[in-house]
Amino acid sequence: MNWRWLGIQCLIFVLVRDLFFIHVVEGQSVECDAGMEYNLETSQCINCQPGKYKASRGEDGCADCNVHHYQNQSKATSCSLCMSPMFQWEMGQSECSLCPENEELYEEATDTFPQL
Repeated sequence: MNWRWLGIQCLIFVLVRDLFFIHVVEGQSVECDAGMEYNLETSQCINCQPGKYKASRGEDGCADCNVHHYQNQSKATSCSLCMSPMFQWEMGQSECSLCPENEELYEEATDTFPQL
């Protein structure tokens, strides 16, 4: 047995598997709609949870919203930017936080203060 050839075959298999990963269910690839990801436990597409999104149909899973962004809905296809005086320092969050230096300003604002 040629161990070198076997090692090369294994390396090629791993690279191809990682580059073209496909969820396979009974021999078929599973593509979930935008805002959804495949759940191995239930064998179904499920909604992305708040704080996550998936922009287009495909085999990828949901991604966390980036820093300074949020998503408070499930099945999201994008995340929203936190607007001043709000911020978000962590990824994958479902809401923005009020900047500490602007707390008094916020409390004095009228009902027309934009809701995020």
